[in-house]
Amino acid sequence: MRILVIGHSVVDKVHYKGEVKRSPGGIYFSLLGFLANSYDAEIHLVTSFAEKHYSLFGEVFRHVKFSVSPEAERMPVNHLYIKDNEEREEVYEYIPGKLNIDAVENLDIYDGIYINMVSGFEIGINELYQLRQSFQGPIYIDVHTLSRGVNEDQQRFFRPIPHPEVWYGNADFIQANESEILTLGTENETRDEITENILSVGVSGVIVTNEKNGAAIYYYEEEKRSFSFSDRALRSTTPCVGCGDFFGAVFFSAWLKEKSFEKALKKGVTAAGLFIKYRNNYKKINKELNERFD
Repeated sequence: MRILVIGHSVVDKVHYKGEVKRSPGGIYFSLLGFLANSYDAEIHLVTSFAEKHYSLFGEVFRHVKFSVSPEAERMPVNHLYIKDNEEREEVYEYIPGKLNIDAVENLDIYDGIYINMVSGFEIGINELYQLRQSFQGPIYIDVHTLSRGVNEDQQRFFRPIPHPEVWYGNADFIQANESEILTLGTENETRDEITENILSVGVSGVIVTNEKNGAAIYYYEEEKRSFSFSDRALRSTTPCVGCGDFFGAVFFSAWLKEKSFEKALKKGVTAAGLFIKYRNNYKKINKELNERFD
């Protein structure tokens, strides 16, 4: 199985209870998810990175093939201000430009394309349209920071996504958390109305994550259906940066293998719980996932 992964590599500075922790972020957590669920999958990565930060990402980078991932002078640094039971605040030190997907050759070799809008600037609607026209397989988009604008102080804030119908109209799966999903509609639309609109244009599944309560998927089988799943391990007292990214990669790779929404959701949520337990040790997560879902 070959998967094309698109997303910015980001250096996270996590602020929580008076402490600041520097760690790899962005597409790093998605790559961990793919490795945890599909250790034998061939992952082709489109990102950018600065050599001085390579050591932060090297453990996962050495397992992927770089399709178009040039070295950059700078990498985005994201300050994450974590609050218990509240949406986190984000402040960027540097906003990166678009990734170069034009140079990706022969999209037909891929079983799926996974796009994580980590910074919100990975690609634009023109690039997404280009991918959709050139690739007939499933495209998965994690909305992530596409849902946030940026002000003059580099603070990110939730706002309606411009032309949301273009984003979800050129994808097969849309992932968002409970705050992000609302940015795909108008101010007065509910989550149910928004998911209905997204599914009405032919999207296969809309996945909404909810931290400690797991995730839900909305899809059509003659009529609109939904399936939710939770895991006690998610009810950790420590906020988990990267859980949603990790979940999405496991869900998508599981769906590519079995084409089952419910099995993929269960596996993704379970994997997110194991991520809280083992953090970046994807080998232990892979072993336990195989034991549970063999």
